[in-house]
Amino acid sequence: MNNYYDEIIKPEKIKQQLEKAEYEKCIIRDFDINAAILSGYVFIDCVFDGCNLSLCKLHQTALRNVIFKNCKLLGMKWDECQSFMFSVHFENSNLDMSNFYGLRLKKSKFISCSLKEVDFTEADMMDAILDDCDCSGAVFDQTNLTNADLSTSQQYIINPTQNNVKNSKFSWPAASGLLVNFGVKIT
Repeated sequence: MNNYYDEIIKPEKIKQQLEKAEYEKCIIRDFDINAAILSGYVFIDCVFDGCNLSLCKLHQTALRNVIFKNCKLLGMKWDECQSFMFSVHFENSNLDMSNFYGLRLKKSKFISCSLKEVDFTEADMMDAILDDCDCSGAVFDQTNLTNADLSTSQQYIINPTQNNVKNSKFSWPAASGLLVNFGVKIT
């Protein structure tokens, strides 16, 4: 397996496909590799910028301190990645219908992202930041949201009896999503 270190990787550089390799401190830009198989790839301290990775296969993919900016990441099964040192952050990206089931997402950042119908079941999101995100239909079940900041996000429904929300930050009117499961009507 080849290694790339501190490089800017663009489609024209490696024939439109992202070579199975170890990438460290690389910027991976403008790839449209919808449904590609990224199993066994290693990304350390990398940034994906302007990429479409929707429906990519991530079985045993290593993502260690990886940032996704301006990316289309629909239907991704992040829970299939290597759990060892898994660390991801997202900015201005679309993660609709993705799965983070059971993942450790401590201190992860989701900035201006679409998180529609994303599954965060049993994820550890302690100290996570969801800033200006649309969480319509997102699933939070047995999720650890201790100290998480959702104060600028909207459209979430989170049952405080089914999730740990201790010291989490919410703001009005989106915080009404904490009461939906209680049958409370707010006028």
